[in-house]
Amino acid sequence: MLFLKFTNTISSRFSIILYYPKKIITSIILLLLSLSQIAQYNVLSKNVLLQRDYSDALQEWSIRYPSEKFHSAFQPYLFSTIPEFSDTVFNKSSYPKIKSLAFSKVFNDYPNKRNQYQVQILPIIHSIQGYDGKFTSENGFGTHLYLNINNDFTAYGQISAYASTFPFFLDTLTFQNHFISSIGFPLSYHKNKYHYIYWNAYASYTKSAFNVQLGNGKMFIGNGYRSLLLSDISSPYPYLKLQANFWKIQYNIFYMLLKHYIPGSDLNFIQKKYATMHTLSINITKKWNITLFENVVWQGTDLNRHRGFDPAYINPVMFFRPQEYQQGSADNVMMGLNLSYTIPKKMQLYGQIALDEFYLKEIRAGKGWWANKQAWQLGIYAINFLSIPKLNCRIEYNEAKPFTYTHGSPAQNYAHFGQSLAHPFGANFREFIFQLNYSYKKWRILFHQVYAEIGKDSLSPKSNVGQNIFLSYTTRQKEYGNFTLQGVRTFFNHSQLELSYLIIPVMNLRAQTGIIYRQQTDVAFRFANLWFYAGISCNAFNFYRDY
Repeated sequence: MLFLKFTNTISSRFSIILYYPKKIITSIILLLLSLSQIAQYNVLSKNVLLQRDYSDALQEWSIRYPSEKFHSAFQPYLFSTIPEFSDTVFNKSSYPKIKSLAFSKVFNDYPNKRNQYQVQILPIIHSIQGYDGKFTSENGFGTHLYLNINNDFTAYGQISAYASTFPFFLDTLTFQNHFISSIGFPLSYHKNKYHYIYWNAYASYTKSAFNVQLGNGKMFIGNGYRSLLLSDISSPYPYLKLQANFWKIQYNIFYMLLKHYIPGSDLNFIQKKYATMHTLSINITKKWNITLFENVVWQGTDLNRHRGFDPAYINPVMFFRPQEYQQGSADNVMMGLNLSYTIPKKMQLYGQIALDEFYLKEIRAGKGWWANKQAWQLGIYAINFLSIPKLNCRIEYNEAKPFTYTHGSPAQNYAHFGQSLAHPFGANFREFIFQLNYSYKKWRILFHQVYAEIGKDSLSPKSNVGQNIFLSYTTRQKEYGNFTLQGVRTFFNHSQLELSYLIIPVMNLRAQTGIIYRQQTDVAFRFANLWFYAGISCNAFNFYRDY
């Protein structure tokens, strides 16, 4: 039996109560497994690297050649879900391939017979030198290591060590927060230089169209530059992911071990917390995709008990609300929607809605009730912009209302290791992004513009206007009269121009030079920083500097 119930209580303002017997859950799981057995996919357990160059290239390819099999909203992509995959996806110029046990092509060099294996070892090089009034230096070296057995099992590891002196805007942020954006805690800090390690790894097994992965890494949900549902802004986290692909559907279940840490606080006060998330992606046609999202976050220990990983959230079927409701609605539940529409060979329109809490009566009242916590995104990615071949353009708008992603217990906010799991600005902001990306053979020029308005807290210790997601929403200033950008209105501008040349495609090794102008102002403060940089980098992961 299935029915919907809408309640008005604070504990379940945004509740869709679903009741289903265990037999139905078992039947659904068996159906998914049976459908995955007959799905027509190439078995390949390797992930596409979660990195902006590859994400943009595959987004461009999906616009050129829309498919009902490819689900573009969940990254990292599994190679077997990319129809007709090949190195030509990236449209890179031909480069002499180094074919040996250690080096192989990015996509289509894999064992073609049973009882075979492949080892791939690729170096990671990163050396960026810069100047912003003082000299800066980022130097790192590491390796990617793949082990592929019979295509259905892949083990992957990436580790790199760095020693960096950051430009002023990034150095200030790192010093205040005690961690490095997208990385985590540094190993040491000496003479203005940070020493740190970045690593991620996974083991992946695929049977027909059913994949299971255990690893330490990140995921991204959406078609945009930002995600309001789950982004890769934070440091990596341990996870278990289950994925089924059949017909026009992709279903993901992932369990995450997170850490609660308040930026700038004592490093001894780090607390375990957990999350379970589901996504259901449906390619209605080659042009239309709809992806449903839900998650629950809970702390491992509260005042009364040590919970650990709550068995109630092992549930593999949407929705969480029955379990969360039985737990007394004490945990942090969020639901969301990602939509995309592709105009073949031209553009992709996309958008997101994140619903932290939603009470229709209060929205209709229009009184600015604090608990109507939502975020949304609208964007467009156009290829061959202005009819110029290889000129791609992205325009994107993001907004989050005050107190979105927060919780009464800060340990249950939507964050990991002091960094948001969604948008880097937290909440209570509006953001506009504009990008132009032009490629010619191995050359590329990128223009990246971010403009945002953010409502921040005042200097008063009692100020909580809903932007800082590490504050409890119980310390809010008022029940009604809340609006986006309330508080100290802060204007943020990030402009970047970069020219790069692809040296070794198999490593994504680029020589690059560029300039970043960063400005932030409010009623009492103005900050500006101009940074010139040049060097070579494999760009092995997304390192965000634009917030």
